[in-house]
Amino acid sequence: MDILQTILIPAVITLVSGTIMLVLTKRIEHKHTQELENYKSQIQAELERSKQQLEHELQKSLFQFQTKFSSLHQKQAEVIGELHGKLEDAYEHVAHLVHPVQQGDLKEAEKTTVEKYQALAEFYVKNKIYLDEETSAEVDSVLKTMKAALTKWGFAQSHPRTTNSLQSWHDAWQSVSNEVPPVLKELEGQFRQKLSP
Repeated sequence: MDILQTILIPAVITLVSGTIMLVLTKRIEHKHTQELENYKSQIQAELERSKQQLEHELQKSLFQFQTKFSSLHQKQAEVIGELHGKLEDAYEHVAHLVHPVQQGDLKEAEKTTVEKYQALAEFYVKNKIYLDEETSAEVDSVLKTMKAALTKWGFAQSHPRTTNSLQSWHDAWQSVSNEVPPVLKELEGQFRQKLSP
């Protein structure tokens, strides 16, 4: 038995220790695998939360942009509508005032026309920022033409019945009747284009 014990005991010890080592290795691997799966799950959950938060922030930014753009477009439409009305109103008064055939009280007509022109000019200066450069240039042109016509008409009224005054009055009428309507038509087209969806 001595020889058998000598051979069997180390073999059994080796077998038992190998089995214990195998079981321990499997348990450690299983534990590491489980920890790795838990870590992957945590990372995946954190990634999903971050993704949802980013999506929420993007939606919020998009909504703010759309609201701002919508408000700006609405304000621009209001300015264009009111500017168009003021342009037409001022043009009608200036054209009537400088017309070669006069009717009614000139002083009252002059006062009303100057008020309409000033209201137009003030409104335009305050709201010019809502117009593009081309439209602003067109409105500037109309304002200059109207102002020049009013100045020429005023000269003609202060120097009645002279050749220069009659020519000045004629020039005022010509500029208002020939230069302003095409520009107003162009502006109307631009306004309609801006207001279309």
